[in-house]
Parts: sequence; C-alpha cells; structure tokens
Amino acid sequence: MYQLVRLTIAILALAPASALAASTTSPIATINSASTDGTASNSVFQVSVTASTPSNALSTATELDLTLQLAPQESHRGATADIYTVIVAGGQFFTLDPDGGYSPWNGALETLTPFATAQILSTTNNYTLIDGKMTEAGNYLYFAAYSVANETRLLFTPNPAQLVIKESTALPDDSGSQAAQTFEADVETAVIQEKCIFCHVEGGLARNSTLQFQRTNTASALNNFGALSTYLKEKGEAFFLAKIAGGEGHAGGVQLTESSDGYLAIQRVIAELADAENQTLYAFSQTSDGVSSRQASFLTEVTLEPREASLRRAALLLQGRLPTEAERNAADSDTGLREVLRSLMQGTPFREFVVTSVNDRLLTKGSGNPLNSAYNHFVKLHNEKARSNLAGDNGLVENEVQTALRRTAGELVAYVIENELPYSEILTANYMMMNPVLNTWLEGTASFSATDDAQLFKPSTIQGYYYGSALEEVEFRENSNSTFRVIGESVQNFPHAGLLNDFGFISRYPTTATNRNRARARWTFYHFLGIDIEKSSQRPTDEASLSDRNNPTMNNPNCTVCHSLLDPVAGAFQNWDENNFYRGNERDGLDGFYKHPQDGTKSLYQNGDLWYRDMREPGLFDKKITERDNTLLALAELIVDEPLFKTASASFWWSPVFGKPLLDKPAVEADNGYAAKLAGYRAQQDAIGGFAESLATNMNAKDMLVEMFMSPWFSGESVASYTFDSAHFESKFGSEQLLTPEQLARKTRALTGVAWRTNKQPNGTVYSQYDEL
Repeated sequence: MYQLVRLTIAILALAPASALAASTTSPIATINSASTDGTASNSVFQVSVTASTPSNALSTATELDLTLQLAPQESHRGATADIYTVIVAGGQFFTLDPDGGYSPWNGALETLTPFATAQILSTTNNYTLIDGKMTEAGNYLYFAAYSVANETRLLFTPNPAQLVIKESTALPDDSGSQAAQTFEADVETAVIQEKCIFCHVEGGLARNSTLQFQRTNTASALNNFGALSTYLKEKGEAFFLAKIAGGEGHAGGVQLTESSDGYLAIQRVIAELADAENQTLYAFSQTSDGVSSRQASFLTEVTLEPREASLRRAALLLQGRLPTEAERNAADSDTGLREVLRSLMQGTPFREFVVTSVNDRLLTKGSGNPLNSAYNHFVKLHNEKARSNLAGDNGLVENEVQTALRRTAGELVAYVIENELPYSEILTANYMMMNPVLNTWLEGTASFSATDDAQLFKPSTIQGYYYGSALEEVEFRENSNSTFRVIGESVQNFPHAGLLNDFGFISRYPTTATNRNRARARWTFYHFLGIDIEKSSQRPTDEASLSDRNNPTMNNPNCTVCHSLLDPVAGAFQNWDENNFYRGNERDGLDGFYKHPQDGTKSLYQNGDLWYRDMREPGLFDKKITERDNTLLALAELIVDEPLFKTASASFWWSPVFGKPLLDKPAVEADNGYAAKLAGYRAQQDAIGGFAESLATNMNAKDMLVEMFMSPWFSGESVASYTFDSAHFESKFGSEQLLTPEQLARKTRALTGVAWRTNKQPNGTVYSQYDEL
C-alpha cells in the first residue's frame, strides 16, 4: 500500500458497532509536547488503542479503535485550534485528512493540513484516528500536533506512537482459537508447568531441544501454545505423542500414559489444530521472525559515526588516551580500524580496563577480606599477622595481601585476553595471578625481581597451604595470635580452577550451613552460563506450597524446578568451606550442624563424605562430576563445553564495551512498551549470538571485542527510520554513553594531563579517589 499516491479509508474495514464491546483500552504512548519555534510547552498527547487483544498482539484481523487524547497546556484551554496527525508507513509520510483518508506529505510545514479544524480546546480532547481493521501488516508511527489561532507555532509530539500490526493467521471459523483455549485450560498448567517445564526450558536438561517453554507468567500460555504449534509442524504429531509417552528415545522417559487426562487433552489440542488451515493461530511462534531478519530490521537505516570518532572513543576506553596520528591514519578503512583496535588491547591501561570491567561484574572489590589469616593454613602469612598484632604496626602486609586478592580475578582475565589464550582459561586455569606480595606470603611459584612493584601480576600456584597436622604450635597467644612452624608437607597440587575458586570470588559469594554453596552456584550460572536462576521461575507464596518440610529442595516440585539445576553446581563447590578454605578441617568442607545436629537427630554424615547426602550429586545439567579433589576444575570443563558459555561471555562484556545494560526479556504483555522492549531484547540477543560466534571460532576474546567495537551497537550515530524508534530507546542504542568515574578520570588525564586526586603509593599501587565514588 505504500506505493499508492493516496491512502484512503479503504485500508480499513469498518467494524460493526458491537465489535469492540468486550475490548479493553490500553495507552500505547504518552508524550509531552515540543514546539516548532523552540519555546517552552507542556501539553500532553496520549495515543490509546481499544481492541479485544493486547496492544502488542494486534493483527490484520483485529478490530481496533485508535484514539488521540490531547491535554493542552492551561494557556490554550478555551482557544480555537486545528489538530494534525502524520503517519509514517513504509518509510513514507502521510497526513490524515478530514474525510478519513491519508495523503502523502512532503515534510514541509506549509503543506501540512489538519484533520480537525476550529476545535475549542478543553481540559481533555478526544479524536478517533482509526476505527476498524488495518488490512496491511506493518509498523505504523503516529505523530500528532495542534496549532491555536493567532500563534505561528505548532505544538507536536517529538517522538511517535508506534502501532504494530502483525499478519493474521487466525481462521474465519476460529478453530485455532478453540485449540488455544483448550491448551490454556487443560494443558498449560497440568502438563507444561507440572511436567515439561522441568527440562524443556532455558537452562534445563532439554535446553538443546527445539521445544522450549516459558515458566508461568502472564504470557506463558500464549507463548507456550505457539512453541508447541511450531514444534508440531516441524516434527509431526505422531513423533510428539510418542515422545511424551516415553518413545523415540525420550530422555525424560514416560511423562504421560496414553490413557491419562493430559495425553487426551493434548490429543484434543492437536485435533483442533488439524482442523485449522496451516495449523497455527498466533504470530508468537518462535519461527515467526528469524534472527537475521530481526537484526536487519532493527539496524535498518542506521548511520555509523566516522571511523575516527569510533577509534577516539575506543582509545579512551582501552588505553585512557587519544589515538596517535599513526593510528588515525591506519584506521582509514574497516580493515585498518580492526587492526588498530586490536593493537589497543595490550599494556597496563588495557589491563586496567579489563580489571575494572571484571570487578564491575563480579564485585570482588567488595569482598571484605578474601583470606582470613587468623587461621593458620597459610602459616607464613598467619605468623606475620600474629607478629603485626603483637607489635601494633597496623598490619601493612595483611592489607597488601587482601588488596591484591580483590584484584586477582580481573588480572586473570586480563592475562588470558592480552596473551590471546583460550578464553575458557578464565575458568580452567590451573593457576592464579600473584603479585610479589602474594607470591611471598602464599609461597607462590612465580619469579619476581627486587624492582617489581605490586602492580605486576604473574601466573603462579600456591605452595604454602597447610593443614593442622603439618604444623606445630611454637608460642601460644590468645585470639588466634599463636605462631606455628612447619613439621610436615604443604598441600600438594593445590586445586586452582580459574575464577571459580578465586579468593575474591568465593569470598564475595559466601556459603553458610543453610546456603550450602548455592550462592556460589547461582552466580556461576549467571556470570558464566547467562542463566539467572532467581528469574527462571515464580516463587510460590501460597501456604500449601510452602508447608512441605520433607526436604522440599529434593521433593517439592515448587522447589525442585530451580534446585534440580542449582544444587548439583553447588555440590561442585563442596571442598570449599564457609571460611573460603580448601577442606579447612583437612577432611571436607561440610558444616558442623550437618555432622552434629543440635536437635538431637541422627546425622546423615558418614566418614569420607565430601557432600551432603540430602542434596543432589555434584554436576552440571545432566552430567555428573565424579572427581573428588578438584571438583571445580571438573565443573569448569563442563561449563566451557556448553554453547551458553560463549553467549554468556559476550553478555559479560556488553556493559564494559557499550556502557549500557542488557535488557531483560519482558514477561508481561500488558505492560506499556512491551513490544518495544521485546524488539530491543531480541536485537541485543541476536547481536550477542554474533559476538559469541566470533569468540567460538578461535576462543580468542580479542576477536570478540573487536567485533563489538566494530558493531553499530558501539558506533551507531543516527537512524533515518522511526520504525524501531521505541526499541532503540529502550535498548539505549547508539554511540552515546555515560562514562564511569574511572573512564572520566582517564579521559580527563588524556585531554588535560591532570590526574585528579590520583597518586602512586610507595608499594607501587596507584590510588585514585575515583575508585571511592
């Protein structure tokens, strides 16, 4: 329809008077006015849609009523005004005419015509823009304006209201709708949420299946019906029915017998779908829009900033300086810019960027004292602490050790990236990063010269970790101030496992007798697999669901839906106790309340146990961990083999590179702006998928980071189309970003030469008050 010289009301099929009787009205945009001459204004425009479906599920079959409500500023009330509406469709502008038709508009104010004239403005003024059906699918952008007599300016909406019309796949006989109703009434709760959701969900055991459902939310029935419809078209009804009955190699075994109510209900849904042409109802099917088309649509008519501008911002971010003339000259093409960007990923400033970025995600700087030196496991450090306490010299060594331990996680990631090691080594590294201080007091294996300062970190392994049986008390003092000497061997092959048992990480996410490493597992899922366990299911609040005391995390379906994933990973942390020590009591990491219940009940503990007998065995998804000593390294190897590790890695670096957070997937369709948030979320996930592919090629993080800096998400400057304007706004798309205090400090130093409130301490540590903001 976009090629027509004049759009008329013929694109609308007028609705009968009773068509909207059961409908609801939803505002789709509330916009404050701007004026054409730049003067202040405070009028408000609201565009609302009345329909029988949610405002983000409108289709060409939907009867709708689109209305404009104008609340003029107080000075215009009682004045005579003309009202205007401009629609953008297919990249072209049209104005609404008094007769309900649409005429092409060239964008000049002098040719803009009102659709309502000589209107006396009151507190609120209502106008109908559409009454009927839109016969063409697409994105329609509505701008509104008004002018009052004796004023030369227009008051208008600077941003449009977006109306998304999807292609209808509903059939005239509405048989598909009957299938959806049967699904929601008899299948969604009793089958999908009670059985299928345990595996066929993001992060579940069947995470690689093409059939993925959503946990209960306001849109789950609709989306799950679409997912099932798509799967049936892809695999066939017989295959699906065989699966749920335990056939076709179904890993979940028998879920529904052929005589069960659930099985019969699914058969009814299938029969009702079969009666409908194309076996579908909704445009929410997972195949309704492919990844590539979604991304292309979101980036349609996006103009990138000049390469020099992108290089300048990247240099400030990665090196804390402006690009050199040689770098600017080399970045005269996309190939040249890629090479220059890669060359910026080295040296001390780049390492600071990585360390700061890692801390912004893992928050290890807020971990208090990662290593409790009151215990004698690191006997050299413990004896120094005892001496310091006796001498009252403020524990300089202790402070230096704790400060360095808060930094080791970032230093490990920086070392892996800068040296172009496989990015998986951030988890599988059988070493940790130590500076001269840590290397001395933890008795590491790295070599440092006398001139190396505390800013230099090298790979090293712990050699000075002892159990009590290898130590002898030399001098007794109260309050853990006794000193010891070594009479045996230290722990051989201390079990390093990259970030997973970094002292800052496990201290930041501690364990307790009731937590049992679940916090560590929760954040492992979040940071390294991109799964937010706490958002994966709605927590039950009804008394019946919460009254179960028969080990609910193992037996209550309301709890096992999350704990079946969470607890095996918690088990992989089994050797690390609440004081962040490896088998601190020399035997295991189990808490004393489990071994010796205070209520007098018999303990489940047996000699030689490393994990709780009333929890699931260590593992990840459907894979078990049989290793007993370095269980975290075994977990790390399972994690990095997962495709989710690559996408989680891209997500990890999204905010550091783009300076903006990722959108969460919206769950409530009735929420205002749902369609824009969903479009933004999908576009971001598409981009993450692309970045993950660049990482997966060689597992080189620099490849991924270069692609991120080259993408429109970093360098997008302007957009010529309003089609995805709301989605761009929700995702904060574009090159503009707010600087963190550290980035602002580096930019200030690069531009002025002044390092504000920053100094280098005697031990080599650079201290900046920006770090305290």
